[in-house]
Order: sequence, then structure tokens, then C-alpha cells
Amino acid sequence: MSISATGLDEALLNAWQAMKSQRWATALDALNLPPEPERPGAMARLHAFRAQASFELGKLEEAEKAAAAAVTWAKKEPGQAGLAPLRALQARILTSHAAHKAAAIERQADDALADEPDSTIPAGPDGAAMRVRKANVLLDRGDRVAAETLSLAVWSDPAVPLRERILAALTLARCGDAAEAWITRAHAAADAADDQNLLAAVARAARMTGVTLQLIHPFANRDGAG
Repeated sequence: MSISATGLDEALLNAWQAMKSQRWATALDALNLPPEPERPGAMARLHAFRAQASFELGKLEEAEKAAAAAVTWAKKEPGQAGLAPLRALQARILTSHAAHKAAAIERQADDALADEPDSTIPAGPDGAAMRVRKANVLLDRGDRVAAETLSLAVWSDPAVPLRERILAALTLARCGDAAEAWITRAHAAADAADDQNLLAAVARAARMTGVTLQLIHPFANRDGAG
């Protein structure tokens, strides 16, 4: 049985009003309608609303399917007037879904690394990045002692690249009451290397831990002039 144009318009209006007040589940309920092939533009809007509501509810797979359906319906409309914004919506949802999947894979990798025995991680510079990453995962799990042990080992090894040593210091800043001391050490090391990326990382860590960075040799000239 075909849905009437009035019923479809009413459903779209109800969904729009629900979405304006961020009642996403209510909007989805209003959009649970059979297709109306004679009105591709309205069906494109229906699926666009469904994509947006699903996205806001964190139902990314449903949002991705609805966005694809919206684009398909828009292509059937004469002139395809609404196609460009629907493609933009689809791209935003696809990007978010891909990032969500990547984050899930990274969490799984972090969990696996946290459960990996320390003896299986290469010693010295080769395993420094893995040890710092594991330390942060353990710290997030609440295992401060293990995180501190791993981070101290990385920081104390002069053979480890500066980047990993500084990241280890920033992890140590999260471990306990010595945040200011470790932030200061990391800041001094990054400043001495004149590494802007590391200095930015230290600045972010300082903000997160409430530490005020002190200006280091403000009148020094790194080129040796003056």
C-alpha cells in the first residue's frame, strides 16, 4: 500500500520538529515509512533525516546506510537539486564511521599490548615507543606502579630517542604528585632540542595537569648572534 503525500509530508515535519529539539529517537520513529517512488525528493529528505538522527544516536552503520539511500533517491529527482548537501552529509558520516572503526582497532591493539609481558617488548630504543604506549594504557587502567616502572626505564635510558624520553616524562607526570617536576624536565629537554612538536606536546600536558610552564632563557639567541 502506497503512503499518501500528506502522510509523508506529515512524517517529515514531525521528524524535523523532533530533530530541532534533539529528540533523535522520536525522529527515527516518525521516519519508519515505506518507500514512495513517485516522490524521490521527499524520500531523499526522509533518508537524510534518518541518517542525521542515527548519527546523533551513535548508530553509525545505520547512518551510513541511510545517507547512501538519501544520495540514491536524490539522483532520481529531476535536476538533482539536493544532491550536493547530501553528498556532504554522507562524507561526514563515512569519515566519522571510519575514525570510529580505527579507534576501536587501536583500543584492541592497546589492550593486547597492555597484556603483553614486558619481556616480549624489545629492550632499548627499539621498544621504547611500545613501552611508553603500554605505560599509558596501564595508567588508564589504574595500574600506576607498572606505568611508572615502564616510563622510568625509558626516561633513564640515554640511548632512547629524545621523543620517546619526553613522552615517558609526560606519562610520569600523570602518575603521581610529581607532575610539575616531570613537566619541567620534559620542557627543558624539548626546548634544548628546539623541537616545536615536542614543545607543543609538553604545553598540552602542562595544561591538562595544571602546571604553569616557565619561560626558558627568553633572551637567548639560538643562532649565536647578539
